[in-house]
Amino acid sequence: MHAFGIDVGGTNIKAVLASRAGEVAARWNRPTPRTGKVEDIIDALADLYATMRAESSGLEGVTELVPTVTVAVPGIVDEERGVGVYSVNLGWKDYPLRDALATALQVPVVLAHDVRSGALGESRWGAAEADSLYIALGTGVSAALIIDGYPVAAHPWSGEIGQHLVPDPDRPGQNTTLEKVCSASAFARRMWRADPRLIAEDAGAREVFDLARGGNELARHIISSGLGELSRSIAAAIHLLGPIPVVVGGGMAEAGPLLLNPIAQQLRSYSPLLPEAPLRSATLGTYSQALGAAVRSFDSYVQWRALPISFPAVD
Repeated sequence: MHAFGIDVGGTNIKAVLASRAGEVAARWNRPTPRTGKVEDIIDALADLYATMRAESSGLEGVTELVPTVTVAVPGIVDEERGVGVYSVNLGWKDYPLRDALATALQVPVVLAHDVRSGALGESRWGAAEADSLYIALGTGVSAALIIDGYPVAAHPWSGEIGQHLVPDPDRPGQNTTLEKVCSASAFARRMWRADPRLIAEDAGAREVFDLARGGNELARHIISSGLGELSRSIAAAIHLLGPIPVVVGGGMAEAGPLLLNPIAQQLRSYSPLLPEAPLRSATLGTYSQALGAAVRSFDSYVQWRALPISFPAVD
């Protein structure tokens, strides 16, 4: 048995065909249409899915598919109703994505939240455990709670820690959102504003971390102050949930110890009376959310007791 999982990102659409053990039989990557029209994204997904079906039919060992496709999307997602509540990057609001995708792809569709999908993938096949807190650090900042091996979200806005107000380290006495202090775009923007001679205006977090590795004190301050506010939010969650494992994913997780060590140090200072929570980097990489979507496809197969389907002949 194999299952498809699709992850719609602001820049790229990633997809996988995975086995029950999390082994990737095939993967795909396409640019995300940036026309601002949700219909264009749906058309792109339908075209990609047709390609996935055609190309997968010739793979050795792939004979049966779960008859459901899970599509993970960003923003605020009502998974139960299948509605994309809001996405500032992709331009939809209260859109019935699940039904529209099911019609376009001509298969049953599960609509999932991208970060919760990444957390599920890491819990099933990666660094997280059955009870874990997953933090996604990329263009934005978000979190997902895993309990008994599955994401828990009591509300579509669950996990939006990037919108939490924190002290602005660059403007004493003022507040801003965590996302504007500690995200890939925030690190680069703060660095450029502090000293445009050191970094280009369109640079990313990688350049800031490279400067920090080279000993630049300003870059180290930018990173440390941002991670300090992130750690404060994580510490509050740990006091509420207990010292469960904390798994850091997203694009910035590639920074490794330069990212994790300051977080671990700050967490110890914010939670001196609690046992130390294990802190880990995610292991599934950039396809973690697509893999988590594949997990949802497998789980929907079990839940709905659907029968597998064989590949149709490809003209």
